[in-house]
Amino acid sequence: MNVPEIIVIVVGLYAALGLLIGPALLFVRGPKRDHALGGSGRSVRLLLIPGSVAVWPVLLFAWRSADGDSK
Repeated sequence: MNVPEIIVIVVGLYAALGLLIGPALLFVRGPKRDHALGGSGRSVRLLLIPGSVAVWPVLLFAWRSADGDSK
């Protein structure tokens, strides 16, 4: 296995995890944390999916740190 193949696999895994975790955080956790997002329609959240897929580790870290603050 050469370096380009490894890069493609890593990017593919990152994108696959993003497709699972990003929208879940956006639709489930987002409206609970951000009241403006909770008041917006589903179409607005659909527009935010590509960004949530791209930055899912940041969203996951923010979700985990917010849960720690509430306990």
